[in-house]
Amino acid sequence: MKIKRYFAPDIRQAMRMVRDEQGPDAVILSNRRVEGGVEIVAALDFDEQALRDKLEDAEAAESVEVAMSAPAPQVSAPVLSSAVADEPPLRATRPTPRGEQRPEAPRPRSRLEPSTSTVGLLARLRGATPAPARATPSVGGGHNTETVPATVKASRPAPNAHFRSAGEDASAASRFSHEPQPAPAAGANAEVLAVLQQELRRLGKVVDMRLMEAGWQAASRDSNTTRLDLLRGLCDRGFAKAVALNIANRLSTLTDSEEAWRQAKDLLVRQLPVADDQLLEYGGIVALVGPTGVGKTTTIAKLAAKFRLKHGPRQVALVTVDNYRIAAHDHLFTYGRLLDVPVAIASNAEELRRSLQGFLDKKLTLIDTAGMGQHDARLAEQLSMIKDCVIPIKPYLVMSAANQLRGLEAVIRSFGSCQPKACILTKMDEAAQPAAALSVLMQHRLPLSFVANGQQVPEDLHVARADDLVQGCFDSVHEDGDGTGGYGFEDWIANGAS
Repeated sequence: MKIKRYFAPDIRQAMRMVRDEQGPDAVILSNRRVEGGVEIVAALDFDEQALRDKLEDAEAAESVEVAMSAPAPQVSAPVLSSAVADEPPLRATRPTPRGEQRPEAPRPRSRLEPSTSTVGLLARLRGATPAPARATPSVGGGHNTETVPATVKASRPAPNAHFRSAGEDASAASRFSHEPQPAPAAGANAEVLAVLQQELRRLGKVVDMRLMEAGWQAASRDSNTTRLDLLRGLCDRGFAKAVALNIANRLSTLTDSEEAWRQAKDLLVRQLPVADDQLLEYGGIVALVGPTGVGKTTTIAKLAAKFRLKHGPRQVALVTVDNYRIAAHDHLFTYGRLLDVPVAIASNAEELRRSLQGFLDKKLTLIDTAGMGQHDARLAEQLSMIKDCVIPIKPYLVMSAANQLRGLEAVIRSFGSCQPKACILTKMDEAAQPAAALSVLMQHRLPLSFVANGQQVPEDLHVARADDLVQGCFDSVHEDGDGTGGYGFEDWIANGAS
């Protein structure tokens, strides 16, 4: 069985380390929060039989140690402590002199010997509670009223004590068989192992919940209820952990909850970067980049339609470099015919340069790019063509607000090589928690230029306003009911989302 300890800043990274190194069959033995993160102890190739053998060996070694450390009792005759009623009478034997070896006759495994190690073991199995000894019959038929703890202490027989007869032995055996017997060590070990195995299975299934409770209890020790209210509220609205902690820590001195929330909204508005290039006023050469399916071509049509309505059809031109999809140009050419604006196709860097030079008389030139996955090898080639063009091009990153937090972060990392100047958020109407997209923009300081909340051209494209967007994050809570969107404060702590 391979046991290893892992340290990580949060539970997600720790669990990822366990899965990467030990695989999905790893068993979580323990977890706790430590300074700087989380500690997890995981095991691989868990062998229940090996653990059972180790426990039995440990208890056997402990009983032997107790027997060797206890003083040997002085007995004048052996006394039978347990027997079965149908056994023959026990013959008297002389005590074995010190140093003399006496061969041991085979005995049934069920017989218990009156040694201090056995008595001590029974006491431990009973919960380490000393049991009073039974009254020992005296010579005159009476009973000795002195009780001796059933531990390592042995009773001395009276000097004139005689051996008990076979009938007395049978009577004692009968009394012994009717008394509650301590569970044998093997049974106790089996019970302990069963409980341990059940606990390990439970920990393996609910390790995230256990860590969540630990994190929440640690946070609950904070006497500042306003800070906790801000953390929970911002989390339920979908804001990233780093953003929520920043806001809550800056307002931790406030005691009025309403004032704290008012200032929290103001801080969010100030932290959300908004582009001030006024693209629809002054135009420029802009390329829309982003993953597949986010609506780049439709967004280009919306921008071109808005600019045409304000400046006329002769001030807008469209260029496409999407040469990877079948009939990819048809969509853009359809918009060009509807808007009565020219459309050009560029399959390489040189054709792109010539097309842009031919449209230098236009105020606004919009470039449509191919939608690719973040791991597509052709993505770097396309981004390089835009970045290295001799005519300056401003890349605008298009992202779907309906995407999750980690997916949005992956998009920004993948398209970071082209250094986008601004961002356009689409599918705002489909986003259960638009605060996740706003959090990514806050953390990466990427200015937001436009938002789209539908498919209609050009009505569903709007200039980004920070106050409206932040207020929309709080309004969505009332529309959705609890506002958690399936990802609440407890999940936020357990998963360590940032």
